[in-house]
Amino acid sequence: MLGLKKDDFAITGENVSEYLGGDTAVIDDFLQREDIDGNSAGLGLALSALVNKLEITNNLDFGVTGAINPSGEVLEVGGIKGKLISSEESEFPYVILPSTNMEEAVEVKEEQGLNIELIPVIHIDEAIRVIKDLNNKKK
Repeated sequence: MLGLKKDDFAITGENVSEYLGGDTAVIDDFLQREDIDGNSAGLGLALSALVNKLEITNNLDFGVTGAINPSGEVLEVGGIKGKLISSEESEFPYVILPSTNMEEAVEVKEEQGLNIELIPVIHIDEAIRVIKDLNNKKK
């Protein structure tokens, strides 16, 4: 028996598109790439599209990881250690991540001596509020 299944990246694109109401023009080039797999870019893609569409304003640097479903719930991802180390190396002061990854992230942060602030979220709306709040504090 042969099982045909969409890959995680294709599903990510569909979920982000559905969450955004089909308006993905600003991220279509990224969604068409064939050298990416996995689902952890979903939250970052959706947030980037909202910033590009001027629905939210952001003047800060963030690391962002998290899968999303069509209703905007943020879902657990793998590879947290590498993502946090990469965020630290990129000098991001904050990393927004799924709350379900928080325990592992705290362990990695302590083990690696990272200086980033971990911001767990369960829904994209929460990530949007965090971005707005941090940008308002920065003014």
